[in-house]
Amino acid sequence: MPFLSALGLISAVGGGSTPQSNVVGASAGGSVTPTTKGGSFGGLVTGLLPSIGGLFKGLIPDGRFDCIGASWSESRAQSEHENYLLQYNSRFSLIDGQGSDLVSKVNSFLKDFAMVYLEQVTYQRSGAPKDCTKRGIDLYVSLMNTSLREYVSAAKSVFSDLRIDYSETNIDLVDSVGKYRGEVSVPQFIYRGQRESVIDKIIPDSLNPVRSGALNRLSSSGILVFAVAGTGLYWLYKKVFKRKRKSLL
Repeated sequence: MPFLSALGLISAVGGGSTPQSNVVGASAGGSVTPTTKGGSFGGLVTGLLPSIGGLFKGLIPDGRFDCIGASWSESRAQSEHENYLLQYNSRFSLIDGQGSDLVSKVNSFLKDFAMVYLEQVTYQRSGAPKDCTKRGIDLYVSLMNTSLREYVSAAKSVFSDLRIDYSETNIDLVDSVGKYRGEVSVPQFIYRGQRESVIDKIIPDSLNPVRSGALNRLSSSGILVFAVAGTGLYWLYKKVFKRKRKSLL
């Protein structure tokens, strides 16, 4: 399956950057080294800040008050993206076929993937998302757009290896289900045929028995068998004739 190896071109799940919390005391490393500067009380407060920050982050979505009751958040965006990426990476690896059939399957895959977040794209464009929901929607759409581009890039790599000639276009998928109406442009491929190999370019069709159809015609008519047999008899006759001629001399 040519697309199994192409998965190496897709970003690993969870490989993106994790949004950092703005809650005081939550550091990138998850810990804060206490300091005694300002007296023992100052050191005690500094040491408690990570615990307080962790407590708020556990009780409040993303550690931000505006995420309470929000339909989307950055943590949800990452979780949704990772779940879909696991599903679609598996589907992508199973794509198989040849020529136009393979291109058609890739096009269907890209449309299916785009449909997953079409509603969020139109929601984002409406301008309705605010605060925490806006941050979550923005991150989710960005992550999904990146994955879509990577699938397209991986497909191109496979097409190149298989010498598939293609052109690129886009189609608009319309959101007719969600609350907000709109469309998203999805990359698509148009099959143009197979590119010639180096050997095909060097040997013209008239001298290539396979591409010219001569080999098939000879095989089907039985002439090929006689031609081979005749060549063998001629070679044997020539060898025996030379030996007799030498003996006479």
